Amino acid sequence: MKMVKGAIVLLCLFLLVPSLPNRAAAGALPVFTKQTDFFASDLYDITYGNNIYIAVGSDGAIVRSMDAKSWTIIPSGTSTKIHAVAFGNGVFVAVGNNNTILTSADGNTWKKQSLTFSTKSVTNMKEAKKGDFAKNRVQSNTSVIWDGKQFVVLTQMDAYAIDTYKKMSSTGYVFVSTSKNGQGWKTTQVAPYLYHASKLKYLNGAYYLFSDYKVMTSKNLVNWSSVEKSYIDAAFGSSGFVVAFDRIDTARPRPAVLKAGSFQGIKSASSKDLLDWGDSTGASSIDYVHNQYVMNAAGGYLTVSDDGSTWKAINLFDQLREDAKEADSSAFSLQDINAERMILYKTIWDGHQYITVSSFGGIYTSTDLKNFGKSTLQNAAPVGTDLYGVGFTEGAYYLYGSNGRFLTSTDAHKWKQTFDVSKYDNVVSVACHGQDFALVTQEEDWYWKSMRSSYSFTAVRSEGAEPVSKSLSDLDHPIDVKWDGQSFIGRTYFGKKYQLASGLTNWKDITSASPVELKNEPIVVKGDDTTVKYEYSDNGGAALYYLQNGKWIKANFPVWSDYEKTYFKHEDHHSKRGDTLSTVIYGNGEFMAVGAGGTILRSTDGKTWASVKSGTSEYLNGIVWDGTRYIAVGNKGTYLTSAR
Repeated sequence: MKMVKGAIVLLCLFLLVPSLPNRAAAGALPVFTKQTDFFASDLYDITYGNNIYIAVGSDGAIVRSMDAKSWTIIPSGTSTKIHAVAFGNGVFVAVGNNNTILTSADGNTWKKQSLTFSTKSVTNMKEAKKGDFAKNRVQSNTSVIWDGKQFVVLTQMDAYAIDTYKKMSSTGYVFVSTSKNGQGWKTTQVAPYLYHASKLKYLNGAYYLFSDYKVMTSKNLVNWSSVEKSYIDAAFGSSGFVVAFDRIDTARPRPAVLKAGSFQGIKSASSKDLLDWGDSTGASSIDYVHNQYVMNAAGGYLTVSDDGSTWKAINLFDQLREDAKEADSSAFSLQDINAERMILYKTIWDGHQYITVSSFGGIYTSTDLKNFGKSTLQNAAPVGTDLYGVGFTEGAYYLYGSNGRFLTSTDAHKWKQTFDVSKYDNVVSVACHGQDFALVTQEEDWYWKSMRSSYSFTAVRSEGAEPVSKSLSDLDHPIDVKWDGQSFIGRTYFGKKYQLASGLTNWKDITSASPVELKNEPIVVKGDDTTVKYEYSDNGGAALYYLQNGKWIKANFPVWSDYEKTYFKHEDHHSKRGDTLSTVIYGNGEFMAVGAGGTILRSTDGKTWASVKSGTSEYLNGIVWDGTRYIAVGNKGTYLTSAR
């Protein structure tokens, strides 16, 4: 790791000369706007029609192109996850969480449509348990297809309840709805006790519904039969059916296929592994595309076969690395991040070329599935990262996150990679003093059955100096690194402390004889007139307090529902921070907090907090006040700025 020539000198002055904030008006809430400086939304699906390409994904992402090379971000009017998109009868239909259905004739302007589920609108709607439909219900439209005559939407509805132990249980119901033009939907119920119904296909004259534990099949969308197997997806082509699934034996999941002349014959077919567990963590989809079976998988892999028996594995990022080597070292692209973290979701053929979409907003084209070209987004940088934090100095900004990103800017708009951090490292915390920086880095590595992380405290000093690193044990996760006025101090969950004083070349262990575990250490922030505390406990969840007469008093703040907490934990399982706030700051005469599900809270006195609309559903990890506005950052390159 080395400092790039001309690295920012003033980057840490805000620690030495804090600006005096203007007092915020008590009734004026900040208005946040999601900026398109970066684009890193996962793209789950893509379709082509009327010479227009549309791809959809997380956080309400819709991107449009006329040539599959140059793309434009299109406002969708929603921040929910959009799972799928289809084209038919001159109309694009996109579907997603929160019962989202959007339609468009040109891909530029999208209109919300309604889909109602009740005993009146669904003639065969039956409860598995009495009272289920009176409970809290969550409806997610997870798939949409055009079968040649009509659109068909797949909906997973969960009726859930929370027990006395705050554990959520639910009953899953699955529905299919049909429409000729994306409006006026007719709905039928498939079956109760179906969970995670994620995909619907129309293959060889029949419908195939993929869910946990079983596949449902139907000729008419009314009468369904089941196959008691859990498959991810299926394709039908010249050699019959090929089914994709993840085989789990002695290690993590590995992509595999089953091939048979009929779907019923799949039961007796022999499985074939397509990738080693060290290369890919699983399959995403499989389709018969331009006379070839094409499976999309994690780790940046496609696997391709003419006959469903002999397969060739292609790492898309291996094909792109030569382009990356020739790129400007100050720029950043999806080609210079860790391919192990990339998931390929879908590949289509438009009559001339293949187009593949991936996590972190990747779009790639190829005429032969051998040589791939990268597409571009207008007025947006393919940052390819979860942003974990943001900082500001006198005239300088910095961001840091996954895939080795440490970015700096003088205007908070044009960014460049400042340090040569390994793409295999996540930068999870930063401290600075003058021209010196201390980073907490995390390297993720699959080891046998589970993910193993290696952590380090690394100090990067003046130009040309060698970095000073301290590696931590696998189990001792770091909390942060800070400058205490004399030295950098790195702290870990189990109370260990490491010190790097100015002029020294080694981190010193300064852990006390009886270290105190800091895993759920509260965040304490002092304002002009009061002090607030954010605290999280495994039993009590998240809570905000204010200090009055030497005692902590619980503040009045909006709370997440039990369902939201469970959902956040599921969506953000990789960081295990699901139902939490990530940070609290004081600036502009007010307290601001950010966290799960795009949450932003604001308080002028620390006693009463109000929700602020963020326009995103991504986890927000950091926020800073630069003297004029707030900047908030989060997962999938989320970048918000405020105005009043």
